[in-house]
Amino acid sequence: MSPLERLLLAPWGLMPAMAITFVHGWTLWFVLGRNFSRTVFMTVASRAVVGGGAWWLTASGALGRQNLSWQAGTGDWLAAGATAWLLCWALDAAVVGRIMRRMQPGWSWKAYDLAVLGLAQAAYLAGGWFLSA
Repeated sequence: MSPLERLLLAPWGLMPAMAITFVHGWTLWFVLGRNFSRTVFMTVASRAVVGGGAWWLTASGALGRQNLSWQAGTGDWLAAGATAWLLCWALDAAVVGRIMRRMQPGWSWKAYDLAVLGLAQAAYLAGGWFLSA
């Protein structure tokens, strides 16, 4: 399994997925407003899109086939981490932003909101990787 593939799938084991969904719900709760039903909806929708996107990307073969003789180096892992982080962050921000604009016309992202969401995505990927290792 390539480093990118491993990083994209790591947060979707049973225990990491449950922990990440719980933390993501709290993140959205504190960052975007304290409305329980909207927070639950955004959490489930964004985690479903990010998880579905990760699964589709790895299952489609778009990341190539595994070469068993190839060993990933540090640079490979850093590039995979940055790519996975940006991909997950962008998908999550797009889904949550679309839902927020539908519920509150005129709403827009604040820099703080995006920074917290980006840090949360980095923590999810790192936590998933450490819990699956």
